[in-house]
Amino acid sequence: MALLKRSKHGFVQAGSLIESVMAITLITICLLIALQLHASILDKSAIMDDSRKLVVLNQLVTDMKMNQNYEDATFKIGTYQIKKNVSPFAGNSNLLKVDFTIQERTNKKKYSYLVLK
Repeated sequence: MALLKRSKHGFVQAGSLIESVMAITLITICLLIALQLHASILDKSAIMDDSRKLVVLNQLVTDMKMNQNYEDATFKIGTYQIKKNVSPFAGNSNLLKVDFTIQERTNKKKYSYLVLK
């Protein structure tokens, strides 16, 4: 770009139309790359993955209550497996303890629910 010169009124002359279009194009490309990078990091984050698992787990609990399916089961979802183990709670015949174990390749998490029949 050429050096900017002052006009008689002291204002800086504007650049050409091609220079403006090039600058806007470069800014747009940088923003698109940044947005794609941010979306890919957010999609692969562990927090989002744990949140998705908890949503699936809550759906399983809701289905179990609605269908009254209080039997042990195993669910294979994507790269992990959820095991459901149902047992009576403290001798109360109307109360069940439901344990869900989320098994991944490297770790295991256990969630427990008390369910009224």
